[in-house]
Amino acid sequence: MFECLLQGNANLQLSLDSYSRQISVHAPSHKFFNEEFHLIPHEKRSHRPLKALTLFTDMSGASHKSVMTWRNPQTQHWEADVEFVEGSPQVDELAAVVRAFEKFSEPINLVTDSAYVAGVVSRAEQAVLEDIENKHLFKLLSKLIYLVSHRDHPFYVMHMRSHTDLPGKIAEGNHKADSLAAPAEMGCLPDVFQQAKLSHQQYHQNAPGLMRQFQLTRGQAQAIVSTCPNCQVQAMPSLAPAEDDEKQAAVASKRRRHRKKGENPS
Repeated sequence: MFECLLQGNANLQLSLDSYSRQISVHAPSHKFFNEEFHLIPHEKRSHRPLKALTLFTDMSGASHKSVMTWRNPQTQHWEADVEFVEGSPQVDELAAVVRAFEKFSEPINLVTDSAYVAGVVSRAEQAVLEDIENKHLFKLLSKLIYLVSHRDHPFYVMHMRSHTDLPGKIAEGNHKADSLAAPAEMGCLPDVFQQAKLSHQQYHQNAPGLMRQFQLTRGQAQAIVSTCPNCQVQAMPSLAPAEDDEKQAAVASKRRRHRKKGENPS
């Protein structure tokens, strides 16, 4: 190795040109220098979904609920972990993600509707955290970095738009997390129509979205949208009356010209 380096490095050749002593190139006897050393650890974050448990996190600024939910693979029943957290919506959902990594050490898929949280989790592994004035946020980020960096099993994080009405298991889990994070007066309503009405007041889904999300009829969904003042589209005034007036004025002017000439206007 030393001979190859000497042949290809001009600076080393000049340095040793007049050196007459013997050069010995051997690793020190300490066991540290004889072990395999990886400067960059193997990344635990997977870039593809895993065949593993899928967790859904959500929060609500109104209820300050920090929610984590998942379907138990043995019982196929939905389970949840809900806590009340004071702070911004991002802090609320970040708290749910930290609890997810604390609770599940096995491989997991993590689905969040917060692009901020998804980005933080994606970059947390082996990260160096700067000082942050918000002590609660600093504590959460520090714990997240530690948990992610010291995992033995991989994880996958995915961002999904909130309150999506697309079909599938991911949308089902996301909707379940949305329901758990909703304020109590909305989450406990027995009347599905009233739940849909309250949901529309907050998120303004269109009629097909309400039909899929709450299993409403077309008439019920359209009734909710049509009575929402924020969703009413003001129709543009028609130009037809003005066009008719112009045509009538042109015909009247033509008749007057023909009368003056004594001709038949037809």
